[in-house]
Amino acid sequence: MERYEGLFDVLGWLGLAFLVPLGFYVFDYGPGVQFMRSRLGVAGLPTTITLVAFALIALRILFGGGELVSPLLVSFVVGFFLLATVVPFRFMKWFSDFAGKVFFLDSKALSFLAACFVLFFGNLLSYARRASIWLQLFVFLVLPVVFLLVANAFNLFRFPAPAL
Repeated sequence: MERYEGLFDVLGWLGLAFLVPLGFYVFDYGPGVQFMRSRLGVAGLPTTITLVAFALIALRILFGGGELVSPLLVSFVVGFFLLATVVPFRFMKWFSDFAGKVFFLDSKALSFLAACFVLFFGNLLSYARRASIWLQLFVFLVLPVVFLLVANAFNLFRFPAPAL
């Protein structure tokens, strides 16, 4: 692995770490949300945080190391669509309208957790030497959808209303 690839790998993991402040909004952690709104201004908005996180992850996909690129791409796309149900993007309004009609995407907190799972394991699986596309689709698409279906259908988790 080249030195610059290691740098972009770190940037990709840093992009995942940027999702933690977004979790403050999703789980309505008062002191965190207040700090983000009062001290950081525009940089503390959920949309800005999410776009910066995905920009860093995209840099990792383009220039980073690892063995496989397909887990990064699949998790990037699935994670982005899951987070588009959580964070209000203007350019994804069409998807938000559609997702509002799908009952298993009702809980923003569960969608956020599923997106974090997908993005984390996408980054992790990119270091594997081999992983079939069927395994990737199962882990990054089927597993989160089943989790969201079961958790929303049976009301397994209760989360506070997000501060988005």
